[in-house]
Amino acid sequence: MSNANTQSQANTTAYADTDFHPFNSLVDLLKFRGSTSHNNTPQAQSTPFPSEATRRAFTVVDRLGEEIGGWTWQTLLDQADKIRHALLTKTDLKAQHEQHQNVHGGAGPRVALVFRKGEMLEFLAAFFGCHMAGMTAVPINVIDRFEEMTYILAHAKATLALTTEHNYRALNKGLSERHRMKGQGEGVKWPQGVTWWKTDTLAAGALGMRRSSNSGASRTGSKVGGNLSTATPATHLNNGNNSSSLSFSTKSSLLTSTAPSTSSSSSVDDFSPLPDIAYIEYTKSPNGEVKGVAISHRTILAQCRAISSSLESNPRRKQRLAATDTSVANEEASILKSPLSPIPSAFTPSRHQQLEPADVVLSWLEPRQQVGLILGGLLGVYRGSHSVFLHSGATEIAGLWEQSAYRYGATMALGDYQGVRELIHNSSSASSAAPALLTSSLTSTSPQQTGSNSLEQLEAFLIDTIVIQPQLDIDLAKKVLAPLGVTSPEQVVIPISTLPEHGGMVFSMRDYLPFPSGSSKFDLGLQRIQIQEVQLKQRFLQGHSRKSETRCFYLLDREALKTNWIEVLATGQDAIDRALEVGVVLVSAFGYASLQATLAIVDPETTALCTPNRIGEIWIESPSIPFGFWDLPKRSQSTFHALPLIVPAISSSSGGERAVPKVYDPVPTGFLRTGLMAGLIEGRVVVFGHTEDRIQQDVTAPDIAAFEASSYGVGQSSSAVPQPLVTEHHYALDLVNTVLERITGFSACTAFECIINKERVPVICAETPRSHQRSDAIQLAEYVRQAMLDYHGLALYCIAIAAPNSLPRTLHHGKSRIHPVVCRKMLESGQLALDYIWTSIEDTLLKLPVGDDITGGIWGPNALDARQAIMPVYTRTIQYSDCDYPKEVHDDWTKTNLSQFKSLPDLLVWRSFMNPYEVAFQNLDSQQLNEEQSSYFPLQGHQEHHQLQQGSSKESINGQGKGVKPVTFRKFGARVVRIAAFIEKRGGFCQGDKVILLFRTGSIEFIATLYAVWLLGLVPIPVPVPEPASLSDDISLLMGLLNELGCSSSGTYLLGNNFTEEVMKLKPAQALMKAYIGARQDAAIPSILNISKAPKIPKKHRHLGRESGYLTPPKSALLRTAPALIAIHYSTDRRRTLVKISHAGLLAQARALKVQCQFHGGKPLVSCARTFVGLDLLLACAIGVYVGAPTVLIPYADFEARPHIYFEAVQSFSARDMLVDSAMVELAFGGGQEPLSLTSMLSPSYLYPSPLPTPTRSSSPINLSTVHNLLVTSDSRPNLDTIKTLETLFCPLSSMPPSSISSSSYVSSLARSGNDLERTRLNGMFGHVFNPLIATRSSMDIEPVRLHVSLHALRRGLVEITTEYDDPTGIWIEDSGIPVCGTTVAIVNPETTEICLSHEIGEIWVSSEANVQPYIGRTPISSSSSATGESDAMVEATRSRFHARIAPTPITDCGSGVGGDLQQQHQEQQQRQLESKTYVRTGEIGFLWNYATPEFNGGQPTSLLFVLGPIGETFEVQGLLHFPVDVEKTVEGAHPNFASDGSIVFQAEEAVVCVVTVRQVDTPGTTSSTLMNQVLCVMHQVADRHGFVPDVVALVGEGVLAKTRFREKQRGKMLSLFMSTKM
Repeated sequence: MSNANTQSQANTTAYADTDFHPFNSLVDLLKFRGSTSHNNTPQAQSTPFPSEATRRAFTVVDRLGEEIGGWTWQTLLDQADKIRHALLTKTDLKAQHEQHQNVHGGAGPRVALVFRKGEMLEFLAAFFGCHMAGMTAVPINVIDRFEEMTYILAHAKATLALTTEHNYRALNKGLSERHRMKGQGEGVKWPQGVTWWKTDTLAAGALGMRRSSNSGASRTGSKVGGNLSTATPATHLNNGNNSSSLSFSTKSSLLTSTAPSTSSSSSVDDFSPLPDIAYIEYTKSPNGEVKGVAISHRTILAQCRAISSSLESNPRRKQRLAATDTSVANEEASILKSPLSPIPSAFTPSRHQQLEPADVVLSWLEPRQQVGLILGGLLGVYRGSHSVFLHSGATEIAGLWEQSAYRYGATMALGDYQGVRELIHNSSSASSAAPALLTSSLTSTSPQQTGSNSLEQLEAFLIDTIVIQPQLDIDLAKKVLAPLGVTSPEQVVIPISTLPEHGGMVFSMRDYLPFPSGSSKFDLGLQRIQIQEVQLKQRFLQGHSRKSETRCFYLLDREALKTNWIEVLATGQDAIDRALEVGVVLVSAFGYASLQATLAIVDPETTALCTPNRIGEIWIESPSIPFGFWDLPKRSQSTFHALPLIVPAISSSSGGERAVPKVYDPVPTGFLRTGLMAGLIEGRVVVFGHTEDRIQQDVTAPDIAAFEASSYGVGQSSSAVPQPLVTEHHYALDLVNTVLERITGFSACTAFECIINKERVPVICAETPRSHQRSDAIQLAEYVRQAMLDYHGLALYCIAIAAPNSLPRTLHHGKSRIHPVVCRKMLESGQLALDYIWTSIEDTLLKLPVGDDITGGIWGPNALDARQAIMPVYTRTIQYSDCDYPKEVHDDWTKTNLSQFKSLPDLLVWRSFMNPYEVAFQNLDSQQLNEEQSSYFPLQGHQEHHQLQQGSSKESINGQGKGVKPVTFRKFGARVVRIAAFIEKRGGFCQGDKVILLFRTGSIEFIATLYAVWLLGLVPIPVPVPEPASLSDDISLLMGLLNELGCSSSGTYLLGNNFTEEVMKLKPAQALMKAYIGARQDAAIPSILNISKAPKIPKKHRHLGRESGYLTPPKSALLRTAPALIAIHYSTDRRRTLVKISHAGLLAQARALKVQCQFHGGKPLVSCARTFVGLDLLLACAIGVYVGAPTVLIPYADFEARPHIYFEAVQSFSARDMLVDSAMVELAFGGGQEPLSLTSMLSPSYLYPSPLPTPTRSSSPINLSTVHNLLVTSDSRPNLDTIKTLETLFCPLSSMPPSSISSSSYVSSLARSGNDLERTRLNGMFGHVFNPLIATRSSMDIEPVRLHVSLHALRRGLVEITTEYDDPTGIWIEDSGIPVCGTTVAIVNPETTEICLSHEIGEIWVSSEANVQPYIGRTPISSSSSATGESDAMVEATRSRFHARIAPTPITDCGSGVGGDLQQQHQEQQQRQLESKTYVRTGEIGFLWNYATPEFNGGQPTSLLFVLGPIGETFEVQGLLHFPVDVEKTVEGAHPNFASDGSIVFQAEEAVVCVVTVRQVDTPGTTSSTLMNQVLCVMHQVADRHGFVPDVVALVGEGVLAKTRFREKQRGKMLSLFMSTKM
């Protein structure tokens, strides 16, 4: 009902028969109906109707309409009694009865019932047999996986399960098939501790024992079917007369030796006391959660009484009862008054059911649970009706349901809307008569004749539904029932509202009972909701009958419905006529609440009672409500015993105080929260859908102020005010009906909402046979989008179109339908097989973040002002850190001050005299290490070596496989002299000339040539020799470099060795060089000056120093402005950068490396350089000479072939320091795919990916106990995956929890061998092409500092520390250490060049003596002004990058007084210090973070450098900054089918493009159709974590992603391929 203040309804109307029967349970009623003793009186025998015990009680019909089983009441009682006897005599469950009742709240021992739908008769016998034995039944029906059955058995603590032999064999077969599919070592076992009984074996004994005493029961043999859904029972009724045809099986039980014997008789009078809980019904919620609902005997009786009273009030039934002969009524009265009758005279559950023909209930609903069990099984026992269980597919065959209704004389039908749709469809396409093939089977038995070929006796057609579909009700009445002879068919169609997740309770249905007498208007004093001009006016309703049976149709305003407001526009036939109008919704009411029920409409979010005409959740209290969830007390308390709130109105006497909500408890036990959204119209219940079916969308609220201003002509303010958002509510069924009814071509559809970026977005998934035709799919998607906008005002986010039967489904009453929750989960996880996807974020994602300065980005003035508003300037400090050089750096052996030397050649000359016999360099004998040492690392051995690769090994290994002897400083100096003399004689170079050194890395000849060139005053340009595998790219780069340096003219020499000469003389190489030169006259193929052919020098002139004349470089070469070396750096996109560095700069770099990393003389250094730039060059050529330590050289080509060689060299030479980068770690432990774990590497079944060959493995691990400094270098943000891999391999005891340490045998072996490195020895290092050593953690001796920063703040330019729990979208970053000695680091705004304050990101600027200087190659000779302008611009850009200065910052007012003056003086001093230096702009974004710990720097704060990434790779979306590495990490984790490190994100003009590499298409569960769904995974994950949606998502196969030979991503190349449409 509806009243002025609340929506609450209490139906206290008495039952139709106020003279209640004395039976306490259905067990007593079953005993009454199945016993023959009360029918032995003369009065009973003289009645014209047969005894009730021999009446047909239940019948099962298969898919073709044939009876497969039928029992009388006596048969059902006999079967149940035998099961009762077995349970009590052959098990110990009875002894545990009292204990179970005390522990489990009135529940008896639980017995599981595992029966199929076709075994309904056996199910009922077992069901009531458990009740007779005083036990609690646990039906197990709706299970999708075997694990769910195991869970139910364990959760219910059932130790006994009843089933049939056919079902038991089918379960065993299913488990065997599952075992074979999974290929497990052993089969899936049955649930432990559960005994299984087969009831059909027990039934055979029961029939044999009672054959003589109960000959009146008609029985026949069973028929075994192969269909699992129609497994047949043991016996069935074959005819309707009293002759018996008895057949039974004597087959012994094959299940278990504990199966009981049923040879002894038992009496049905000897029943055990009933527990409170009759059965526990397990159901699955839409989200897949399995819960059990405890239902008591009192609940069953209350539910049956309420339903029976509603059905008894039907005037059709009264008319049929009035036709009963009055003499029969007199005889009935005499029987009830007879003192010989064992039935009390008060028994009147159904007034004429004893002598009249029994009601016939025809149902295709699921009969084993929920409303199907209540109306078909339990209510049948209560009313004594004949229940006919049809197969769920009976409605699919035209005419089958109609013929079944004719045959059995159905007085009541049960169904659902899916079956109703099939009936309507069949009625319009075929005759209502049965097909010819069914005629023989339908007429072979004797049906109950009704006197005419019509269904005029049909009283009610009950439709189980959540939401009434009025049009289907009308079509059912007109197209199906009316042609069958049903009078007033519109009154016969009665939808019923049930609670499937709460035991199947029927809480509302249309009946002929009067208006609820207990319904009164409760004035709770609720605070009214004040609505202004936009308030919706409730229109006058037409007067409907006060009885609930009235077909109440209401036409509601759709816009009001979106705001949870009910506005009725029309009722009755007027509403039906206007149903097709736009902006309206036609609904129908169920009726009043069930008898003795209290119903309230409550706001599901606030739990407050709703005001009238509001939509809310139905809360109900009734005797028919179950106890609660089984073994879930907290869940039961919140669901079954909830109490709503009321908000009292604010009275004038309260002084305007805020109203305090109060608990409303009209019922002592509380309300059941049904989860159904509904409202009350004229007191009748109108359900709109489940709370989980709501689709909520935030839309922009109408600008009421602007509307009023325009209406009254008032001017508006120029400042734009953000419009608020309001939430609109839609219901999935309403949307689905629009798609299916208004758009032709769809066969099935579902609607749901997804959560993206904390916003609800609507999605529609539909199936159509035209999905494979892309043009049709696009057109259908457009129709859906337009229909949602036109009819619902709903902007869709996604429309997914699939082929028929490809979306996930579930069974509801035996019929398949799309499962919306599973469909949503599979869509979000990228598992749906889709043919077309349409997406749009317009008007759907309204909360995507927008920056403070869309035009200027995070560096713009508005963004700066916004950051300062959040964190004022006076609360922050500048980000500036420096470290001075030590005054002197001494040699470890001679204590000589190394700062006095002016160049590295000077140091080499000094070393050759001071340490002549100390080892300087040595090439590694990789073959000898492989023979003597063993390693657990993947040994990447050769398969076939190219001839040139064999030639390269001659530099380090001779023909016998022995290593080259170590080279001392004296011998190395002699080699330098020999090469210098050869170059001076043959090269014809002058001082200051540039010389190309074309060598492979790891060559002693290269290092000797480098020092020889320095001593001659030449400028070396080291260039790696072209690799035979990539000649085309390498030759192109080489010729371009020669052209830029002006070295491409005829007669140009390139210095190299034998290997260099062999490569350059290859025919492919010659052809490529000729093709590059073309017709140019000023270029020629360069010549190679082979230093391997340098002749020997006489002994007296062999050594460095005065005797050879090579003592020091020329003075002109030692000038600070003179370049000592030109380094060439190639980016990942092969873009060349040339820099120069002086001899003083080289010494500064070596000095910083020695001091900061504490390199010691005499300790071997192992170098595995892959370039001739930065640390690779320093470690190979400089640091060994600087500190006086031997340098072991490993060619990078050997490392690529056998990555173990480097780590074994560190172990063999007991190296103290080692240096690796991400590429080396990935090659050694990643294999190009996932990082290797300890288990996978040691597993003999591990498959190494191609093209790398299968490595050899060893049993003992590498021992790195001598390593004190494991440097992990990076030129950008530290790779945490690389660091974690090294931690797992070398620091297992420091990085693993104790539980995992104890369980890892390998880690234990590491601990015993002392191989576990301390985490403080694994140090990061940040270098750049402009300065190879900027910051490092070396010598800090503390564990790394890892910060979890918020991406929300980071993209706005701020640093906010969070936790993973509070901010799951954040990222982890690790520090790169502190600035090295002699280096100043500042964080600067790249646009304004002002110093950044703390908690703010900016560009990293570096000032140091170790910085390199720019080198500008030869500019093209041109007289045009444009070329000159471009050259000047290049020079200016170079100057601004390498000689940048920090802009002055305004000094803030620090106030008056001594403290203010001192602070202001400190600011001025800082400003002068900042402006006094020039800086190199690294182009990397980062920040400095003050960190203090007692273990370092005495607990004083230290500025740690955090590097985030290059500014050139970042991109902005809506004024917010994003780092590609973070987005790529999100993309690669969006779906398991995406390859690790297999995505590249870049910005093409204004569009953000994500290129993702998918794994093999033949991956299990992956098809070409699911790949389309995986695109949504990328969009969702990126939107959730980064706040934007990519414009383009491209899925590519393996090998398409552009990467360098070192597996570095080439974003620029992918961008050019994308822009040229060649990707």
